[in-house]
Amino acid sequence: RDLASRDIASIQALGVDIQTGKALGKDLTIDGLKQQGYQAVVLGLGLPLSRGLNIPGADSEDVLLTLPFLKAINHEGYRLPADRTVIVIGGGNVAIDTARSALRAGAKAIKMVCLESHDEMPAYPWEIEEAAEEGIEMNCSWGPKQIIAQNGRVSVLECKAVKSVFDDQGRFNPTFHEDRCTLIGGDIVILAIGQASDVSWLPQQGVSLNERGQLTYDPNTMATEKEGVFACGEVVT
Repeated sequence: RDLASRDIASIQALGVDIQTGKALGKDLTIDGLKQQGYQAVVLGLGLPLSRGLNIPGADSEDVLLTLPFLKAINHEGYRLPADRTVIVIGGGNVAIDTARSALRAGAKAIKMVCLESHDEMPAYPWEIEEAAEEGIEMNCSWGPKQIIAQNGRVSVLECKAVKSVFDDQGRFNPTFHEDRCTLIGGDIVILAIGQASDVSWLPQQGVSLNERGQLTYDPNTMATEKEGVFACGEVVT
């Protein structure tokens, strides 16, 4: 937190005015900013929504989404019961953050489950290494099949073996051995399988979306179809 505060302070020292608690479309508008004399607007909206998982049992109690979980840990002092075993589904940096945060929040044990092999995991190698050093169990090359609950509470995650994660063109397109399954016991499942943008409200600001609901922009100039409005970061990449 000290490093983050120092980063923010150095940005402010350059003369940047940082205003918090202001929502675009509610407290300010793009056209309103232009009327105030701003010549360009850059949308760096990130990916604020956690992706869910459409498998049986995903609606059980104690199946959590990673971003609300991390927010509760960081801003609300959320703690886990000391007798709980947490299963984190995902193999990226956010999944590692979730696993290590759950450990610090008091969980008894952490098990990670991801589609990728150990060498394919998208998380940084040093993140994976440090998680392993902390005793986090890695279950690689397994895909979630169903969450088994007893009396509405999570008890077991059933997984199926992964044949391959990517197709011949290198696109993400997992295939599975449907006859090879394993059971992983746990009390809480946290889904850390990716994030999504929240841009459905942008057309009200005059910013176009494509047929898939994604922000339309020129990858060479980062310009959107609205004059003077640009976009960058994960919201477009």
